[in-house]
Amino acid sequence: MDFSYDNLTVDIWLGDAAQSLSKLAIERSQQSAPQPHIDAWFLDGFAPSCNSTLWADSIFTQMQRLSRPHTTAATYSCAGIVKRGLKEHGFAIKKVKGFGRKREMLTAIMTDTNHIDVTSDNKSCDNESHDAEQITTDSTFNHTAIIGAGVSGLLTAWSLANRGIAVTLLDKTAPLAGASGNPRALLAPKMTPIHHVDEHLHTIGYLYSSRLYRDLNQKATQLNTAPVLEPTGALDLLVKANIGTEQIADYPDEMATTLPHEQAQNISGIKEQDLSENLYLPQSGLVNPQALKTIILTHPLIRFQQLEVSEINETEQQVCIEGSDQNQETVSILADHVVICAAFESHQLDKRIFDCRKIRGQLSWFHPSLEQLINLPKIPLKYSGYCALFNAQTGDDNLNTVTAGKPYLLLGASFIRNDIGTDIRDEEHQISRDKLVAAIPEMESIMPADTSLWQGRAGIRTQTPDYHPIVGQLTNSQRIWTMSAMGAKGYALAPICAEALAGMLLGSFAPLSNAMLARLSPNRTRLQTPLT
Repeated sequence: MDFSYDNLTVDIWLGDAAQSLSKLAIERSQQSAPQPHIDAWFLDGFAPSCNSTLWADSIFTQMQRLSRPHTTAATYSCAGIVKRGLKEHGFAIKKVKGFGRKREMLTAIMTDTNHIDVTSDNKSCDNESHDAEQITTDSTFNHTAIIGAGVSGLLTAWSLANRGIAVTLLDKTAPLAGASGNPRALLAPKMTPIHHVDEHLHTIGYLYSSRLYRDLNQKATQLNTAPVLEPTGALDLLVKANIGTEQIADYPDEMATTLPHEQAQNISGIKEQDLSENLYLPQSGLVNPQALKTIILTHPLIRFQQLEVSEINETEQQVCIEGSDQNQETVSILADHVVICAAFESHQLDKRIFDCRKIRGQLSWFHPSLEQLINLPKIPLKYSGYCALFNAQTGDDNLNTVTAGKPYLLLGASFIRNDIGTDIRDEEHQISRDKLVAAIPEMESIMPADTSLWQGRAGIRTQTPDYHPIVGQLTNSQRIWTMSAMGAKGYALAPICAEALAGMLLGSFAPLSNAMLARLSPNRTRLQTPLT
């Protein structure tokens, strides 16, 4: 949860305390990256006599691992097990007057600099990696340049600016000029069995992004602009799903459920199809990229500049970016850090970034007649593609061929490997139509047979061999980072990945586990072998 106006972020980790603490990453892939630490602990578990697991040695061991000299702790409990646990793990304790009716309480301060590095399986490792000098390293900088103003660049700028960092956002054309500039993006996760949720990036990203966009809707109201998220719900027909109705039943109904056949028909407007196998996502909705961009660029610490970057040079003190502006004049920009968010062009800017698989995707849309509108699906549907009705808002025509106030049916998307063309192709309009009709045959008589008047937008998605994004600091670099390879899920994944990157860059804890950060690392093993 973000309270940006108070410079406060709250991460809530649900689960066993010792296991959750062990997932907090303090090791960085690069020694130059600042290491996070806990400044203050508040121990408020039930009394040791009632809940001994919250006062176990494993808890105090993790406290020691995550603390640095002068980290403080406070607790209402003065029980012997608490005093011994703190003292044995490097804390100097002091008994002081308690609050309210409590006669006394404990305060403590970390004095031990010989920290124990405990991995997630609680095995001891070399202590030298946690000496006092490294633990007290803080990140001090004021300006970050972000190359690429798609959804990854915009959300990274937002996360850094909300932490007080001035951001120069660069793009060779304009914000959302590339694959992120579709008329709408469907926010609907690729679900997984519930026992995998805590390490499933799609679900984590969906939950966080939906909260963020709903918060930004309030900002949109203040600015009198279009909402960022239109809550619609979505119905997944489970054509390409790795979850069945029995597993869906494990989820809270407000997040995911299976609707009875008749209710699914009523809510979707589908009259003839057997919809007994379905996944209904009540919190899903349509993201308006133009509205999101508008809000992000109003942040006083974010400045957009058109620049086609040609060179990035890193020194020990700063990074110099060189390129050509809209007048073809050479421009140099100095920054403390650079984040490369240039999708498939990221590898061209820095060869250390994996050269991802390139996939062309074309979205199609058309303005239906009144008769068609009555019979088209009422809410977004997922099948082997997806379709969604939307009403164009003021400003949408800045990015796409639509007319404000008119309804459109959006369909997509094509999936063409190793094709970086962005021209609009009639055959891909037909592909999107065929996908819908194959999934819902009754649409054959409703959808226009002639797609030649349809509008479209093509973008190039980037995909890694393991399907995970690339987020983190580049190898052998102190000041260059990347966030890319979001695939087709940028609007779901970019918000949480941007928060993780901002945490790593600033030396605070990321809202993702150590294992998840390793799966996102630009330097992970799966990315060491080029695609063939």
